[in-house]
Amino acid sequence: MNTYQELCQFCINELKPISDSSNIAILTNYILEYFGISKFSIDLTEKETQNIKSKISETCAQLAIGKPIQYVLNETQFMDLKLKINESVLIPRPETEELVYYALQSIKDYKTKKLNILDIGTGSGCIPLMWKFKRPQDEVFAIDISEPALNLAQENAKNHKLDIHFLKLDILNQEFNLDRFDLILSNPPYISPNEKHLMDKSVLNYEPHIALFANHPLQFYERIKILMDKGSKPNVIGFFELNEFFAKEIESIFTPDYSTVIIKDLQQKDRILKVTK
Repeated sequence: MNTYQELCQFCINELKPISDSSNIAILTNYILEYFGISKFSIDLTEKETQNIKSKISETCAQLAIGKPIQYVLNETQFMDLKLKINESVLIPRPETEELVYYALQSIKDYKTKKLNILDIGTGSGCIPLMWKFKRPQDEVFAIDISEPALNLAQENAKNHKLDIHFLKLDILNQEFNLDRFDLILSNPPYISPNEKHLMDKSVLNYEPHIALFANHPLQFYERIKILMDKGSKPNVIGFFELNEFFAKEIESIFTPDYSTVIIKDLQQKDRILKVTK
């Protein structure tokens, strides 16, 4: 058995008591890759091998208490970018990748035109960073109420050499002029406190509640609509991630003043609202 096979089997054995069998292979690859172990890692010394085993055991001990792998390893993959992550921000979800995808598709005819983009509630910075990565010509702004989140987002931007304008702002209680933006993106807090019983314990125990829960599910969308009404470009486009249980109610906030389309995610849930003026 070579070093890679030895470490792979060690990781599998560590994960067996704490993980569903369907996830073990994925987690093993994730953990070994994080520690720089590949099928070509065949020349490690015994000391190096034992050191990696110790790190694997420490990682699995944190997984055993329900801590998400992204927070254990302090990184996650979002579309084309590997981002640093910690418990001050949400773990980016595939649904948010879909939000970025559909928003990019909506302006695919503007391949060279410079647009002004805003992300409301940026968290790790996954949305604006991916946007800037795909469309470097655009000027991209991102706001959040959380200073720790902004610090992490700025670190991610620096790591990827992407120029984003980050602003600390309480969107619910501070004024912000939207009239310069061609496209507004947001994955705001949209979960009702009444939905806590439906949520995974690892989410409740580790992810920031300020980024998960609103006083009521329509709260942030109502505020965004007010700001858009006060001043936005005549042809502004908005893409907002939705609480699937309140999609129609959220859509009704913007109609009839705006044209709206609800887009289903890959799970066929009402997940994204496209708004055009």
